[in-house]
Amino acid sequence: MHFTLKSRSSQVSHAAMVTMAHAIEQLVNDRFAAAWGLCPITASVGDTGAQEAVQCVFVNAGGPDGALGWHDDIGGTPIIVDVAGAVWKAGGGLLEDNGTGLSVSSAFAHEVLETLVDSRAGDWVRLNRPSSSFA
Repeated sequence: MHFTLKSRSSQVSHAAMVTMAHAIEQLVNDRFAAAWGLCPITASVGDTGAQEAVQCVFVNAGGPDGALGWHDDIGGTPIIVDVAGAVWKAGGGLLEDNGTGLSVSSAFAHEVLETLVDSRAGDWVRLNRPSSSFA
């Protein structure tokens, strides 16, 4: 699976996306893929024209209920949206968590890992509480 990173946020630089692309490849390929029986991944910044690429978009605002990020299936293509503005509002940083436990890069990594095991965002877990469910 290939992940293509794009920024629609003035605060997520090309250099930061390159760092995140390399880091997610290392995390998945060195640890996650083998544990889950998955193939290695590739990640790059910008449009590579790769077929079947998961589009990863960094934005300043948006998202359901203040979510830091989410993944979905748009017309058969998985997409990841990382809401950088929500991370900063919560006190997190771009590549570092600033002591909050939150960063744009960790929200991105979280969504990549979820996408790898549920690329179509179709698996929901119901909690033993009314109106509570999580992907």
